[in-house]
Amino acid sequence: MGENRSGAIPAKTLSVFLLAMMTLAIISGITNSSAIARAGLASVTLLVAAALFTMLPTGLCVAELGTSWPHDGGVYLWGRLAFGPRTGFVVVWFQWVANTIVLTTSLSFTAAALAMVLGSALSSSPSYVYGVVVAYVWIGTFINMFGVRETGRFSSVGVILSIVIPATLIVGFAVAFIVQSKPSAVSLDLGALVPDLSNSSTLPAITATATSFFAIEVTAVFVRQIRNPERNYPIAIGIAGLIAAVLMILVTLSIVVTVPQSKLNIVSGFMESLQVLLGSEGVGFLVVVIGALIAVGWMGRISSILLGLATGLLGAARYGHLPKSMSKVNKKDAPRNLLVAQAAFITIVASPLAISKHVQNGFWLLIVLATAAFLMEYIIIYACTIKLRYKRPRVPRPFSVPGGKVGIWIVAGGGILVSLAIFALGFIAPTSTGSGGAATYEVSLIIGLIVIIAIPFALDRRGRAEVVQHVGTVQGADDQIFLDDTSDLPVVEDG
Repeated sequence: MGENRSGAIPAKTLSVFLLAMMTLAIISGITNSSAIARAGLASVTLLVAAALFTMLPTGLCVAELGTSWPHDGGVYLWGRLAFGPRTGFVVVWFQWVANTIVLTTSLSFTAAALAMVLGSALSSSPSYVYGVVVAYVWIGTFINMFGVRETGRFSSVGVILSIVIPATLIVGFAVAFIVQSKPSAVSLDLGALVPDLSNSSTLPAITATATSFFAIEVTAVFVRQIRNPERNYPIAIGIAGLIAAVLMILVTLSIVVTVPQSKLNIVSGFMESLQVLLGSEGVGFLVVVIGALIAVGWMGRISSILLGLATGLLGAARYGHLPKSMSKVNKKDAPRNLLVAQAAFITIVASPLAISKHVQNGFWLLIVLATAAFLMEYIIIYACTIKLRYKRPRVPRPFSVPGGKVGIWIVAGGGILVSLAIFALGFIAPTSTGSGGAATYEVSLIIGLIVIIAIPFALDRRGRAEVVQHVGTVQGADDQIFLDDTSDLPVVEDG
């Protein structure tokens, strides 16, 4: 495909529905349901708490920042405006690496669904899981080359096939399971709703629960491509967040009630739940059908995720943090070189799945690393929201966190505290690692975090002599906000 100027103003091609579906494709975490269900009935409490104390404050802050500065860049722009270019690059890196890791683990679930269709036990084969992950990533990258509108359409179909239909079926059959007075797999006493924090199986479930509602901020990079973004962007992410929370709670509760704890597998628990439910109703053949829907639907979902992440890095590339070649877009405004580089990175980072003797252990370590990167990103986003309230108080805010400055400290400040608490819990090794494996787990986690934090400082090309000319050639009126450390969007004076 041909090349386009990196600073061209994008067309208003996204409706509220398309952006909501793209956001839902990214944030929906029903693939985590088996890990969360290990907490038993208390998983419902954990999910409600995660929705209220992670997704809600993040959504409020993102809605304020996205509508106050409806320009290209997303989290990069917010970090740059609040704390400078280096912070902008670091926060967009955290967003990118966290989501690429989550994508890898989610595709592991898709591999399990596809194995169910093929009628084999391939889901326990590391090489098979790795092959599926790589194949999906490169197919999704190809779809992205046709632009954001086509990606949005693919994502809408993917959401329906891989989220809505499977979730509806599993919840429906769970209701039938209960109506027929079949014995529940766990105690349904109200006391079971209280999480047992002394149980080492509960603490890792908290990490998985939080991850289920992460990444609502990714589609902020498309804010200039949605019609009337000041009004429609908060609506779109609000719709996506609400649907994601409701479906996640219902699906997890269905698995808790119908699937014995001993049969829950982190990678393929959702499919195993379907086997139990549909088999008990005499329609076990539907497992293959649903597996096929999930496998096909993820083709659409992954395209939205990949494009959102690459577009997030595009602002940093245009500003000179990355090589000049990374700022190229094609005629459909797709960041072609970033997309290819991204696919290559995921191919490498997914390699532990191909060599791990225990897919579940490798899967869980990746989830914890992703969670840590997400939390570091959100701490910065919360801090940006607070800082910009004071640094740029006169910038019009079509949507703002309610309660004035007190409200922003409660919402964003509370979000920082919750993020720090969840971050600490990630260092508790799951019981499956055993006593000897716990030390290996913690060492691996620490090394992984050091690498994640160090990479953006090693990659950042800003300030090198060879990038000065490139930064000065960025085109487009709105792109002036990327050219000068001291520049900013116009401030509207009072009166």
